[in-house]
Amino acid sequence: MRRPLLARFLALAAVATAGVSLAACSNPSSQPVTATSNGPAKTTTTTAPHRTTTTVPSPTSTSVTTTTAPAPGPCQGSTLSVTKNDFNGAAGELSVGFAIGNRGSVTCTIFGYPALVLTGGGAPIPVTSHSAQGPAFRASPEPVTIAPGGSAGFVYEFSDVQSNGGQCFAASSIEVTLPATGALATTVPYKAYPCGSAGAVSAIVTSVQESAQFR
Repeated sequence: MRRPLLARFLALAAVATAGVSLAACSNPSSQPVTATSNGPAKTTTTTAPHRTTTTVPSPTSTSVTTTTAPAPGPCQGSTLSVTKNDFNGAAGELSVGFAIGNRGSVTCTIFGYPALVLTGGGAPIPVTSHSAQGPAFRASPEPVTIAPGGSAGFVYEFSDVQSNGGQCFAASSIEVTLPATGALATTVPYKAYPCGSAGAVSAIVTSVQESAQFR
């Protein structure tokens, strides 16, 4: 009778042991974990990327100073000269060009019509007309700038042909008064024999416009 009891006891012990083993396998967290290192410790180094900072200079504002030269003032009569410059005669129409020179040291401007008076042949005869032929007479009065040593000009034009019993005049000189500050009359020797009228005088123009009258 003892052997069956012993065999049953051993069978129950085996079943109990198997149950414990199964419980241990089903719960891995209950099992201790042992880490074993067989080699030297490894060190991992992380290098941050190199950042390059570029500084862009801000635009620099440049201050530009502009100097404006003052406008030339009016010409002074004492610094101007008047001389006979050109002459042209065709088909009874005669044109006489005059140069206005700046003898001063300052640039100046002049504007308008010169006043002409025929003298030396009796009573003075003023020239009052501004209507005649040619480029100088087609130019409207405008301010003309004369640099030191430079010149402007004007043209006197008349007819020396007597027609329809018209009267002719004789003059040995022309008195010129310029539209300038403190202007004085300048007498220019010139023999003129205008017929019908005393003739016409142009506005003061540039030297180029005065010369164009005789081309």
